[in-house]
Amino acid sequence: MNGRRHKRSPFEPERIVKYKKILYPENPLRRLSTHVVKITFFTESYLGERLVIPWAQVQDIRINNGCSIQVIEDIEDNILRTNDIGILTLMIVVDWSKYDKSINGDINVFLSICPYGQLVIVGRNFDEVEDIRLKVGDPVRYNLQFSLDINRATKNYHIDYIFGGMGVDLTPKTGNGQVYIHNGIIIESNLIFVYALLMNVAFTLGDGGYIVSRILVEVYEDGNPKYHGAHYIDGDNTIQCSYKSSWEPLTLVHEYGHFVQEILYAEKSISIPITGDDHEPCDSVESTSNVAWSEGYADSFSIIMGKVMKMKYATDNKVSQPWDEGQQISGRYSSLFYDYYACDTSVFERDEDGNPKQTYIERSLDNDEGRVTAMLYDLYDSNDDSLIKKPSDEIMNKIKEKYPKILPAWFGVSTGSDSNSGNELTYIEILVDAIRESNQASLQCYIYSLLNSPNLKSEKKEYVKDIIIYNYGSTFLDQNKLALCASDNQDD
Repeated sequence: MNGRRHKRSPFEPERIVKYKKILYPENPLRRLSTHVVKITFFTESYLGERLVIPWAQVQDIRINNGCSIQVIEDIEDNILRTNDIGILTLMIVVDWSKYDKSINGDINVFLSICPYGQLVIVGRNFDEVEDIRLKVGDPVRYNLQFSLDINRATKNYHIDYIFGGMGVDLTPKTGNGQVYIHNGIIIESNLIFVYALLMNVAFTLGDGGYIVSRILVEVYEDGNPKYHGAHYIDGDNTIQCSYKSSWEPLTLVHEYGHFVQEILYAEKSISIPITGDDHEPCDSVESTSNVAWSEGYADSFSIIMGKVMKMKYATDNKVSQPWDEGQQISGRYSSLFYDYYACDTSVFERDEDGNPKQTYIERSLDNDEGRVTAMLYDLYDSNDDSLIKKPSDEIMNKIKEKYPKILPAWFGVSTGSDSNSGNELTYIEILVDAIRESNQASLQCYIYSLLNSPNLKSEKKEYVKDIIIYNYGSTFLDQNKLALCASDNQDD
């Protein structure tokens, strides 16, 4: 992904780029000249894809050798920041009486960029968290230096500055500076990666018309006893994650999905129950409906948003290795896992003496988080992965490695269908609108919201119903159960 779409941010529809006047007297000797310098800041994942770094704070900007520097774009609330496509635009004024016809590396721009913005704040090892709408301690600073090679004729000068991915040399690929935290300790660029990833998710939601609030991400060193893995703190607008998880995009966007689901329900003063349980798709032990709904939504949020943003983590089977447990280097499971979602729904039975019997009994997937994710993803995805369209031999062989006794029925219910090509729901309809229109926090009431949405056309609702049947049969289409979702007084 080579940056965001070049369109005006929905967060600032009236924002206009203003060029400030450079007030210098007329100079017949043309000693002074002005040069526009644009620095685009990128972060690079371990998959080699780039994300721009929008709205990041820029501090301590200065220039050497007697030149002057001014910022072209507006500074809001006296805070200098990159724009919504990660660009910082500067005006450099050069006094040519001090130079020959060109300058090769003698002029250096120094600045600090912080993973600290209006929608995302990223920091390390917080002891106490202040109100994140105001300020959270001293933000992490990446101190950077850029050398300019310009002459009198240079009008525009563009620099692409790339923060490297996990395991790469910390030396920036452009410029000759080092990356530092504010106290001078060299750190890896995982913090700026977290910031850029979640800022791009927030902007993508904004492109669809949904404006989110600010979230804080606390990153801890691996081995820190305070936290391992990744976790969203309910009611606190905070994600905590380990160093390893800070490089896992599926994990990070999954936790961000918990945040979005919570604030959407909060618009109607609906609290989503805290999950807290251990959980996985296709768990051998049936989970609770609360865990299945919360975790299934968060997984589908991560995959669908990754698809919308054209991120490799959401689409590349080689990256996520979905049928090799414990090796999902992007954090969780890719879309291919849910495209052909199949679980061994049987429980091995033993006789009264504890000896294994050669029979299996069915286990319901009504409370399986993976089935929730598969259904929500089916609403977005146009591919028909139902029983009519068998998976390829390669995919089937991978599934059989995990489930040797696989049966066709494990894919879905034959009376349903996943053939919604041309009638797919948008990511906003699935991840935002249906939650926003729900009266209660449950999969049952989410389905009620979809089928009764005034904004969905009737033909789309028929395809939605087919997909629900394919994934669950008629379980969630019982009219008596759906009727309970018309009000907000159901005990889940």
